[in-house]
Amino acid sequence: MFICRDGTSSAESKVSHFSLFQSKTPVMNPIVEEYKQFRQFVCSICHKKFNQKANLVVHFRVHTGERPFKCLVCNKGFSTKQNMLKHHIIHELSSNQ
Repeated sequence: MFICRDGTSSAESKVSHFSLFQSKTPVMNPIVEEYKQFRQFVCSICHKKFNQKANLVVHFRVHTGERPFKCLVCNKGFSTKQNMLKHHIIHELSSNQ
């Protein structure tokens, strides 16, 4: 028996439910849409919205080209510490060979 999250189990609701996922137009997730309204940090250049100031700061580097995290081996710059650490693995692998 088909039981949807809203508790319906009729054949008609099953057809209706599955037609949502087969339609050519995207169905917006109401939870995601509700979450978007809480984004309060807005990029002054492209107006993209973020829910945390730190995410806006990282995003803003796309516009400024700032790359404050430098690889200690090759001096290549990265916009996030995480990307720099992932890059550093290349040097560790080449030094082990």
